[in-house]
Amino acid sequence: MDPDQVASLFIRQSDKSRRGTAGEKGSGLGLVLSHEFVKRNKGRIRVESIPDKGTCFTMEFRRTQQAA
Repeated sequence: MDPDQVASLFIRQSDKSRRGTAGEKGSGLGLVLSHEFVKRNKGRIRVESIPDKGTCFTMEFRRTQQAA
């Protein structure tokens, strides 16, 4: 993905469906839901992408104290 595509990944746009690197079709809804889940749990999501090669998503969450 190019930088403009990465910048708009977490915005729901029904007319922006694109094919994946293996030709797969998707709506992008999964990324929007994942982003919302991470935000609500005070986490962070990072995206690293190399055009025409692939994309890596990393989600980080804070460790919480467990009740004894």
